This record gives sequence, C-alpha cells and structure tokens, in this order.
Amino acid sequence: MRTLDRRAVAIGALWHLALAVPFGGLVALLKSKDTPGQESNLWVIAAVLAVLVAPTVGGYQAGRRQPRRALSHSAAAVGAASGAIVVARFLVWLVARDQLHLITLFLYLYITVCLGTVGGYVAFRRR
Repeated sequence: MRTLDRRAVAIGALWHLALAVPFGGLVALLKSKDTPGQESNLWVIAAVLAVLVAPTVGGYQAGRRQPRRALSHSAAAVGAASGAIVVARFLVWLVARDQLHLITLFLYLYITVCLGTVGGYVAFRRR
C-alpha cells in the first residue's frame, strides 16, 4: 500500500487556503453591509472564486507534485483544507450561535473535494 506524500498534500492544501480564505472574507465583508431586500450581487463573484477556483487550484498543485498519484493527493489536500474551513466555521458557530446549516457544510466539503480531484486530473493529463 502506498502512502501519500505529505509535502505535496500540504502544498496543495496551502494553495487552497491561500485562495479560499481571502475570498471567503471578501464574501463576508460584501454581504455584511447590505440591508435586507437591497443586497448587492458582488459577493457572488468572490463566492465563485472561493468555492470553485480555490479547490481546483489546490488540487492541481498537489497533483502536479505527484503526477502518478495525482487524484489521491489532490483529494487529500483539498479535503484537509476544506475540513479545516468547516471546523473553523463550526467553531465560529459555537461562539456566535448564528445560523448554521450542517448540510451546507457537508455539501461544501463534498463539492470542493470533487473540484480538487478535477484539478488533480488536469495535472495528471498535463504530464
């Protein structure tokens, strides 16, 4: 049984976090100042970048470093980064007791791992 290259997984996870966290903060910033009923749609662009682009880039970076096992490395990297984001969001909920939908967190985790695997596949094919 082969093990994962921890360095490749860590680099892919850091790429994902380096892109997702600032864009997620931008979403929170853009949505927080909107009055109900008069929301701006600018936050959607940042949300697309956080949810679609960040995991794909993170998966690509992990897969590029281990092209023979690109899919498993990309899934592990993005899963670790997305898992950290989900845990952080859950901890914020514990402190603030604001609105939290667990199904949304699970869907976020599922979608980002799938997109990370797509990034790993692109890295595999580019080899």
